[in-house]
Amino acid sequence: MRNNYNTKQKELITTLIASTATVFTVKELHASAQAIDPEIGLTTVYRIIDKCLDERLVKKVFDATGAVCYQYTPPCPQAGHCHLQCQQCNRLEHIDCQIITQLTQHIHSKHHFTANLDHLTISGLCSRCQRLTPATPSPSRQLHSQQDKAYA
Repeated sequence: MRNNYNTKQKELITTLIASTATVFTVKELHASAQAIDPEIGLTTVYRIIDKCLDERLVKKVFDATGAVCYQYTPPCPQAGHCHLQCQQCNRLEHIDCQIITQLTQHIHSKHHFTANLDHLTISGLCSRCQRLTPATPSPSRQLHSQQDKAYA
């Protein structure tokens, strides 16, 4: 059975996690913690991350290369919300949207399944990264463009 008491190290690590807006690796978290308290070891950070996973304070995610990262999952005030995560900058945004509640209701009424979408994460590009990334025409737009050229 794991101890549920808070230590100064756990308090520091959880504060760092809660202040992180993007996904992070254990090594990144360890480096941030050591900048404040050089005595914190990597094993301690792994142990605290495991406790945070159990407490649902973080969740394990994978970056674009498949590397294991962690993501802060703050307590959510209500059901019917989800997260948007930018694939480029890893920014995480909470959205409360009626459509999520409607989707949950649809799944229940049509598929007889009670879904918990509280930890649903939709990945894509945030508005900032969309502005910084050159637009790539969709495949259908490219096809129409080629057809237009053929008829010209």
